[in-house]
Amino acid sequence: VEMNRNGKVLLYPDHQLYHKNKVLGNTSLYTKPLTESEAVSKKKEFSPYAKVSESETLEYKSSFAERDKIIETIVALRNIKKAGTIIVGVDNDGNIRGEKRTEQQRIDAETDFFNTIRQVKCNVKLENYIEFDWRDDGRTCHITVKRAFDNKVTYFKDELIVRSGASNITLKSEDFERFIIDFYNLN
Repeated sequence: VEMNRNGKVLLYPDHQLYHKNKVLGNTSLYTKPLTESEAVSKKKEFSPYAKVSESETLEYKSSFAERDKIIETIVALRNIKKAGTIIVGVDNDGNIRGEKRTEQQRIDAETDFFNTIRQVKCNVKLENYIEFDWRDDGRTCHITVKRAFDNKVTYFKDELIVRSGASNITLKSEDFERFIIDFYNLN
C-alpha cells in the first residue's frame, strides 16, 4: 500500500472508509491504491444519469446528430399531452457522452437545432414548445418539452407518433382512429 508522509493512502477511492479503518485498526480492508490514470478514468465513468432510466417523459440522446429522433420525441410528448425532458449528450445507459462546449458552441447547437425544427414537415411550430438548459460544463443539453394544451394532434413527416413507455411509436392506420377518439375524449 502506498502512503504519503501523513499515513494516508495515495489516490484511495474512499477516504472515509480508509480513515474509519485506520481509527479502528482494521488494516484488512485496505486495498491497492488507484494509479492516477485509474482515478481519472473512474471519475469520468460517474454519471448521475445512470441512476435514472428512460421513461415516458425522459429520453436520452447521445448527440444532436440524432435530430430526427429528438424531434420525434418532442412530437410524441405533445401527442400524449405531457411535458418531458430530452437529455442530449447521454447514451441509453445514462453515461455522459457529450463533449464540453463553449458558450458559443452551445448557442450554435441551439441555433442549428431551431433551424432544423423550422424546416421539418410538421403541422405545429415545435420551437414554441421547447427550452434548452445546458449542464455538466456544456456536455449535456436538457431540452424541456412543454405540455401542450392546444388539443392539436401533431404530425411529423405525415406520421402520427406517440410515446409508449420509454419509446416513440408511429401509429399504424388501424390504431389511428382509436388514438383520435382518446385524444379528443370522444368515448
